[in-house]
Amino acid sequence: VQTLSEEDVDAYLSQAVCQRLKSSPELQQIKLPLLSSRAVQLGSLYVRGISHLLGANNASGCPLPSAALMPWHVFDGRLFHSKYLLAHRGVEKNELLDDDPSCLSQFLLLKEKLVETCRKRSRMGDKEEKQQEDINVDGDGGKEEAKMSIKAETECGAEEDTEDEDKIFIHVIPLKI
Repeated sequence: VQTLSEEDVDAYLSQAVCQRLKSSPELQQIKLPLLSSRAVQLGSLYVRGISHLLGANNASGCPLPSAALMPWHVFDGRLFHSKYLLAHRGVEKNELLDDDPSCLSQFLLLKEKLVETCRKRSRMGDKEEKQQEDINVDGDGGKEEAKMSIKAETECGAEEDTEDEDKIFIHVIPLKI
């Protein structure tokens, strides 16, 4: 996966904010009208990122409870796939977020922070004529307009960054203290 479209990002974010509201039976009852190989690839990429997060957590003495980082607590492939299909159909944000006002506000806040961070890091260009923003995952700086680049980190500490305000976490990990 070289780039993420705005719809791909919307699918990731909507899955992250809506997943906590769904029970296991509700997740199992999600029907997919079709399967998209790209949605499967993107879901795999997310789970791979979670496994790297688990490794980094273990290597640093487990500052976060490992149970809270298990993929089944933060990601559901079927829900992601359904959000991916909805986002690429161009549905309104309300429908994408199950008509839940709290999910919509959290989604909009996360998306705003993501765009703001990309702009701060000069990883965002002018919008293309078609008004579609892409996020460039491989960090090559983007050769097309309207690219925001985000490095796909595969190693713990590969990029040093001391400005905490520039860091974004797409999902919230519930911790019991």
